[in-house]
Amino acid sequence: MTQPVTSLNPLVVAAAAFAGLVATTVWNAGIFAAALQRLQAPPHAAVQDDRPSAWKLAVEYLRNLVVAAVLGFLIATVPADDALRAVGLGFVVWLGFPAMILTGAVLWQNEPPRLVAIHAGDWLVKLLLMAALLGVWP
Repeated sequence: MTQPVTSLNPLVVAAAAFAGLVATTVWNAGIFAAALQRLQAPPHAAVQDDRPSAWKLAVEYLRNLVVAAVLGFLIATVPADDALRAVGLGFVVWLGFPAMILTGAVLWQNEPPRLVAIHAGDWLVKLLLMAALLGVWP
């Protein structure tokens, strides 16, 4: 049986948000940094600088906190009371929202498909990681 929404643990949500921030940082500033520099036109200063400013990291954490809280709410509301079901829900959320929004960027804004694929992969990894953490910890 799923936990009631009122039992959503704010510490777990905060930890999932932090894990999402770390995953995004590794994805964008580590694994795909060179590809992002090549694909983004015109090059943005934030991509060229290896270290993002403190305020951008704070805002990114807040964005991840909102995503983790909403995902935690969904996991607590939908029958996703273990890690596997939670990750499945994370995948469905990714497919229904970030993947579709990013597909629109290719279709309507002429964004390079490779650039969009990098961003879609970032969202997939982040949502699956957050969902796994939220599904395992009470």
